[in-house]
Amino acid sequence: MVYLPGWLRSRVLWSIEEAERLKGSAPNTPEIAAVIQINYTTMIAQGYITAFIQNMYRDDNIYADKQFTFWSMTLEGEGKEGYENFSTRFKRLFPGYVLDAEMKVRPGPTTKTINLNFLVDLFRSQDEQLYRENAWMFDGEFRFLDGERNASNKVALISWPRSGNSFTRRYLENLTGITTGADNTLHTEVIS
Repeated sequence: MVYLPGWLRSRVLWSIEEAERLKGSAPNTPEIAAVIQINYTTMIAQGYITAFIQNMYRDDNIYADKQFTFWSMTLEGEGKEGYENFSTRFKRLFPGYVLDAEMKVRPGPTTKTINLNFLVDLFRSQDEQLYRENAWMFDGEFRFLDGERNASNKVALISWPRSGNSFTRRYLENLTGITTGADNTLHTEVIS
């Protein structure tokens, strides 16, 4: 999360609203950037503006479409059926989980979690009964780890761009049921 002083926050929010008014529909980031630069005669790199807008989204100040392409101050208007604020999207995608004060994903009181050390032992085991007892792990719902330190301390997948990192992460998610953080559009940090 990027700290935004109040004056900058209000300018970005006004610019989103103004871009939407001028366009007649939800604007994308370049359209919002144009409004900021024209009305405030300030050249701010679009990367910063993107970070500011995502911050506003993260704080539930604005709504986004499913692809995080278009932004809106309200859910009113044509074509906004799939728009959500961050909290709504998080609850839909990760039922049973909550965000703590540091924005780390934590399991709710009744949420089943997966222990990485147990999962590794499960994959190494040939005990069919053990697999049946833990079939819930592979029900197609992605879960976060329970937060217990694992034997190797950290697990990382590092690669060059376009070398299959996202494919491998998605494959691991489907295999284990554990979210890898490959989709970072929600700006959440998993339990470390």
